[in-house]
Amino acid sequence: MEILYCDTCGTRVPDEDFKAGTAVRNAGGRTLCAKCVQAQPVSKTQAAPPSRKTSSSNVLNRNAASTAHLSATPAQRPAATAPRISTGQHAAPMAREASGRGAESAATPPGTQVWLFGGIGAGIVGIIMIVLALRGRTPPPEKPDVKPPSAITDKKQDAGKTLVSVKDDGKKAQPDAIVVPVKPVADTPPDKPANPPKRDESIEDYREGYAARKWADVKKAVQKPGVSPGSAYRQVKEFVSNYSSTAAGREAAAMLKDLAKDLPPSPTAETTIANYRRDYKRDSPAPGWRYLCNSKGQIGTAANYTELVWNSDHTSYCADAKQYPAGNRQGWAALRPDGIHPGTGIDQGVPFEHFAIAAYSVPAGKEGKIGISGMLHRNDGGGTVELRIFANDQQKEQCIVKGPPYEFTIALGTLNAGDTIYVCVGPDRSDGNDTCGFDFTIYQIK
Repeated sequence: MEILYCDTCGTRVPDEDFKAGTAVRNAGGRTLCAKCVQAQPVSKTQAAPPSRKTSSSNVLNRNAASTAHLSATPAQRPAATAPRISTGQHAAPMAREASGRGAESAATPPGTQVWLFGGIGAGIVGIIMIVLALRGRTPPPEKPDVKPPSAITDKKQDAGKTLVSVKDDGKKAQPDAIVVPVKPVADTPPDKPANPPKRDESIEDYREGYAARKWADVKKAVQKPGVSPGSAYRQVKEFVSNYSSTAAGREAAAMLKDLAKDLPPSPTAETTIANYRRDYKRDSPAPGWRYLCNSKGQIGTAANYTELVWNSDHTSYCADAKQYPAGNRQGWAALRPDGIHPGTGIDQGVPFEHFAIAAYSVPAGKEGKIGISGMLHRNDGGGTVELRIFANDQQKEQCIVKGPPYEFTIALGTLNAGDTIYVCVGPDRSDGNDTCGFDFTIYQIK
């Protein structure tokens, strides 16, 4: 729907007024509302229904007509149309319209002039505000004229001078280009600090001294009578792994090579004579086996050993067939199918350490060079235990086990039929939490 406004008073003219004939639009494009028609009658022959132009076209036509009417000179303006003679209430206005230029000015309502001058004044005020706003804006900073990095070559700088050369790429060099001075830098190898931190000689001297003292203790321990080559090899190897960078560690590594030559070969299925877990038997020991405790005296003397008995409730060989732990000095001593536990220790008010002992006698036909290879694993979170191995009453191995599984391979020498091998585990002063995993193999060395 097209929206039209009265060219005289500027009010909106409803479409219904055109249909009712109370508002008119003449052939010249002027639109009059119902009130202005009554105030200035127009011939019905000049009225025309409003055309279906767009509202923007109507506004443009109306503004153009108003502007042309105002800007035209008196000679260019069209002569006033002779008014229709009327009587009654319209006679006075029609008489004024016939009076020429004065009548035309009087026919234009004051509201149109107010809108016109108000619009011109608003436009002038708007232009002034735009000019003031542009003056108050800070201009953007000028960009420095800097040469692109590709124009500067990579050349070494002379001491005390800054040399910059420009590549000859056919372009004229900028006279005011910014040149960044480059200081000469000494060449250093890649991935290597210019000033590596110095080693603290005092720390190195302390480590060397500590390793030397530790190595002296290890050598004294492995050279004791009765220490097997296997035990000596294990202790020296552990020292080398911790102090290989020291002078004492290098000396120990040389000894380790000599000790390796004395180690016996590992057992095989053909050379095996007996195995603890394989031969373990309930109720009564298998032939050649005995389970003992040194309840009569110090370890190392077979006369001090007494037999342990089968305890069906505890499924192990203990000091008492019904009660465990036993109500005597042997206490927690026990040999199980896969492990062992020592008896009481000297820190518990007894005169000597009580060992749990697995004994095996060499059968006839198996005499000769005999070896033993096995493992003792102290219970996680438990204390230390002591391992001793004897051939008859001659000690072949002694060590304190306190951590990861201790593996041993020892040459026991030449044994005859009936000679007995004793594998003994003691409490190392106290039997608290001393349950151990346990196994070993007795074999012929060929």
